[in-house]
Amino acid sequence: MQSGQEEMKSQIQAHTKFQVEEIKIHVHGCIGKIEEEVQCVKLKIKEVESEVQRKIEGVEEKVQENISNLERRINELEERPNYFPSVSLIDSQTTEIRRTNIMDSL
Repeated sequence: MQSGQEEMKSQIQAHTKFQVEEIKIHVHGCIGKIEEEVQCVKLKIKEVESEVQRKIEGVEEKVQENISNLERRINELEERPNYFPSVSLIDSQTTEIRRTNIMDSL
């Protein structure tokens, strides 16, 4: 009877060992798939980072162009002679015109 129990115990151990090995193989396969996915994700991240960097550089160029255009326009305005009469001159001219109109109406 003890021999039968030993045999059964041996078969259970062998079966358990076989199942453990199958599980190990399955786990290693899953780990391999996960590592492949991680590499794919890392590659995608690098692609996105490159795209974002390229777009940032494009925006920086446009901003710099706009700044240059604004600086150029400011310089043009500073260099242009001032053809607008001052407020005090306009006020005195308006007052003079009113006086003339009043005198003409009398």
